[in-house]
Amino acid sequence: MCRGNPCGCPFAVKKRLEPRFSGLEDFPDFAFISTLSPKICILLFESNVLWRRKFIMKNIPSKIAFVAGISLAFVFTFGCSGDSGGGGTGGNGEQSNISSGTEANAEASSSSKETDKSSSSGTEIGNSSSSSLSSSDSSSSSTGSEVAGSVKKDKINGFSQKGPFTKGSAITLSELNDKLAQTGRSFEEIIADDKGSFEIKNIELVSPYVMLKANGYYRNEVSGKISSAPINLYAIADIREKSNVNVNILTHLEYYRIQRLVEGGKSLKDAKKQAQKEILAVFGINGEFKDSEDMSIFGTTDADAVLLAISILLQGELSEGQFVERLADFNLGFRETGTWDNKTAKDAMADWASNNKRIEYCEYGSTPELQSNCWPMPTGDMCRSGKIVPSCSGGSEFYNVLSLAKSNILGWNLSSSIPDFEKFVNIFWSANYGLGTCDAKEVGKIKEGSNDKKYICSNDKAWEIATEYEILLGLCSKEGEIKEGEVISDSKVGTKTKEYFICKDKAWTGATEYERDIYQWVCSKTDEVKTGQVSGIKYACKNNVWAIAPKCLESKSCLNFTDARDKQLYYSVKIGEQTWMAENLSYDTKTTSSVCYGNDPSNCNLYGRLYDWETAKKSCPTGWHLPSNDEWQKLVDFAGGKNVAGKKLKATVGWNRGNGTDDYGFSALPSGFRKSGSFWYIGDRVNWWSSNEVWELSDILSKDGGYSKDDGFLFSVRCLQD
Repeated sequence: MCRGNPCGCPFAVKKRLEPRFSGLEDFPDFAFISTLSPKICILLFESNVLWRRKFIMKNIPSKIAFVAGISLAFVFTFGCSGDSGGGGTGGNGEQSNISSGTEANAEASSSSKETDKSSSSGTEIGNSSSSSLSSSDSSSSSTGSEVAGSVKKDKINGFSQKGPFTKGSAITLSELNDKLAQTGRSFEEIIADDKGSFEIKNIELVSPYVMLKANGYYRNEVSGKISSAPINLYAIADIREKSNVNVNILTHLEYYRIQRLVEGGKSLKDAKKQAQKEILAVFGINGEFKDSEDMSIFGTTDADAVLLAISILLQGELSEGQFVERLADFNLGFRETGTWDNKTAKDAMADWASNNKRIEYCEYGSTPELQSNCWPMPTGDMCRSGKIVPSCSGGSEFYNVLSLAKSNILGWNLSSSIPDFEKFVNIFWSANYGLGTCDAKEVGKIKEGSNDKKYICSNDKAWEIATEYEILLGLCSKEGEIKEGEVISDSKVGTKTKEYFICKDKAWTGATEYERDIYQWVCSKTDEVKTGQVSGIKYACKNNVWAIAPKCLESKSCLNFTDARDKQLYYSVKIGEQTWMAENLSYDTKTTSSVCYGNDPSNCNLYGRLYDWETAKKSCPTGWHLPSNDEWQKLVDFAGGKNVAGKKLKATVGWNRGNGTDDYGFSALPSGFRKSGSFWYIGDRVNWWSSNEVWELSDILSKDGGYSKDDGFLFSVRCLQD
């Protein structure tokens, strides 16, 4: 709107006469009016000489009065002040007032101070006497030069980031004088890509001090989506010695505070350093960092991590409107005192950010009655017969809020890595709750925060919400460690029972009988047999793990062989004229067609792997094969027929509905099966593939024609020697 305006007249008029000012650029005499000094323009407007377009244009006497008014104005006022340079491309010459990321009208106080003087390159910001900069401050940058009181740049580039501003967003560079007031020169460009990058070319200024304003939609780090409304972010910089200036949340938070500090006599350099230090102190962060306009959320330094942490903390789960409101609240308090005392907002941020304790669930085998058999921990049996998982398959997704933000940012495919921001988020909320430092000396300690929640200093040297079992048992730091604790079994009457827990994957969970049986055992001697510490079950050491010992091992009737493919040792036993494996096959095909029950490797140690039919047909090692129906029937007949063969072939341990006698050392265990991703009936039955169909053993061993080879079933495999 201020085209060709060296005197800045329309801007000065607008500031004084808002809201009466409107449509000045449409006046036919605008080109002449805009050459006048601000004082003349204001005088003319306030005396109503330029009050109406038709008054100037259509009334001849009025034109005479207009000329007379100009003559009188020159008698009583000075001409143009020192602003002698034209604006850059797309400049509008308006003084901006930034509040909470949106533009507001210019403050009345700024108009009363308006002198419209351009600062020379040798002026120290904040010095009321406008003293010269030191010679070291007036050196030229690598891409621009400062000649005869001017600053020339081939280009200024950088990134506009909350998350990145989207392609097509606007970026404006405005010249500032030594009081950080806009001179009227400005340059406009658009964001060039989804990274938020921009490049403004051919810049020539009188003053080296600039304000950059980014306006547009941005990528939300927490939701991963593009914002539903645009925002404004600002930055102030001295461009003499740099041609790369980023606009981000830290440069925006500094904006008002820098202005106040410069008004108080600070240099721009000192004001920026103080403002940044004060902002970081609000978030409990100490240290020396690079300038905020040099930081990027895709950078690799601690400074970049600090930027991303603060951006994510302020965003939280807020809508764009709520986010802008939070920024406004921060700016209003911070610009005057360098502090932010909104405890409610800080607590809300801390509560959101500290909700990053891993949530765990127990996934049990599915049953016909309960297809989705997955429950949040703790469960009644502490997941002894299930598998601890981070989320339930096919159910709601549960997540760590910081991990989700990290996943969202990487999911934009704008960078292959992001800085380690989590530690600075943790610093903020732990300081907010008065927890202090979580270092090597504090690991394992439990403290109560100011929010009345208990926290534990984890192995990762970060405070986490302490679980019920961490409060009871302490930190889970030694994998496989088993501890005993009392838990409330009946909350109505407060009855407590003793339970055993095992440390798995840095979390306490209910210890299974098998885990308690072999606790602290070392498997180093093949064929060594030990009796379980709880159940009395006998275990044999082989393949570096403890497995239930087949009966043939005790009677020393076991044969053994090594699978050449993976060097696993297997026991075998001769039954009649056949030689059978005395355990289920556990060869890993490295495909999804071969799995452990519940996806738990310990179940492979006990029960072998589960296979689909096509894989089962070619899974047996050289010299062995998948039995046919006739070969299975021959085993059943030798064991006395289907009504008694089941009991004679079952192992003496491990069955929920009656163990067997294991007369021949076949040692059948109830390995369960998988159907379409769900696991069924471990502890109750075992199904084996034949080369033709399926054989099932629960109470009896018989062929089961109810299972189709093409229905997504995964069953166990027993190989028969050729």
